[in-house]
Amino acid sequence: MSAGELALEREQQIRRAIEDIPFAKLPGIEVDELASGVARLSLVIKDELKRNYGIVHGGAIASLIDSATAFATLTLLEAGQRTTTVDFTVNFFVLSALEKQPLSQKWSGRDAAYYW
Repeated sequence: MSAGELALEREQQIRRAIEDIPFAKLPGIEVDELASGVARLSLVIKDELKRNYGIVHGGAIASLIDSATAFATLTLLEAGQRTTTVDFTVNFFVLSALEKQPLSQKWSGRDAAYYW
């Protein structure tokens, strides 16, 4: 296994974990890709997640960011360890009207980088 890869069994555990999060089902958050310190999640944008003018509601995007951070962190933890959000700030610079909103999160231990 090379750096950045997860053991298949650990990846499957993490992918199954999203099924145990009732809130993740509400907006429809999906795990697309996992690697050590990295999670790529997506959100299928339904009308219920939009505000006026067809723009995706910031709360839906914030939920996706929070979930991506949690899942990227899980890839660095041992099975059975947990994580939770303590502090969270989002600054929006662009509006989104995509039908499926992908988000990748890379965790470096202290800082997080998000990219579309």
